[in-house]
Amino acid sequence: MKRIIIFGIVFLILLTQLVLAEEKPAGVMIPKLTAAEMIDAPTIINSEVYPFWGVPCTNYTYYAIYKDEKGREPEYMRINLNGQWHDLKLLKGDPKTGATYVYNYVPNSGSTNFYYYEASNGVGKVRSSIIDSPDNGPVLFSEKLDNNEIVLLGKNGIEIWSYGTGVDWVEGVAISKDGNYIAAVTNFYIYLFSKDSKEPLWSFCRDCEIPSTLVSGNMAGGGNFADGR
Repeated sequence: MKRIIIFGIVFLILLTQLVLAEEKPAGVMIPKLTAAEMIDAPTIINSEVYPFWGVPCTNYTYYAIYKDEKGREPEYMRINLNGQWHDLKLLKGDPKTGATYVYNYVPNSGSTNFYYYEASNGVGKVRSSIIDSPDNGPVLFSEKLDNNEIVLLGKNGIEIWSYGTGVDWVEGVAISKDGNYIAAVTNFYIYLFSKDSKEPLWSFCRDCEIPSTLVSGNMAGGGNFADGR
């Protein structure tokens, strides 16, 4: 059981350095756009920051897709990051079918970063990533989470085998009723293992190129589990 205890301690320490995505800046309330301001406005979809988790001094990309049903170019497409406005740059696409805009940012500390997007087609305005107050992201850790692994433990808590997944987060695990097979889901892969070998019997990936800077996941599974029997 030693490995499980150590894992739990490390995980709790990391959580103390984590700012949850739902946390909003205290006392910061952004005035809503009025109904008149939003008349005949464009739309902003798929607004996010990538990667969502990471460490300071990483190059993060804020991106959003601008669409206008009449195909009108944006008068502006911008992001409010920590109270400052920045123009986004067009990456690809067109206003009618969806134009992706980006802004790159390298934080130099572990402080929280709050943001929202605003666009105008010259007639109406629209905002995204804001419900009363800005969204938070990226969520910053003090160290890289790039040494993930799937670990199979016996009833006695002794490790049977481990399989490293590097920067690819383990999101969930399951074991067959007879304890002979183990399935694991990561950000990019689905694995099937036999309890007798750390080499996967089978794996599937939709996009097999894992970005070297990937630090994401939903914490659905820590990758440690017993043999189930």
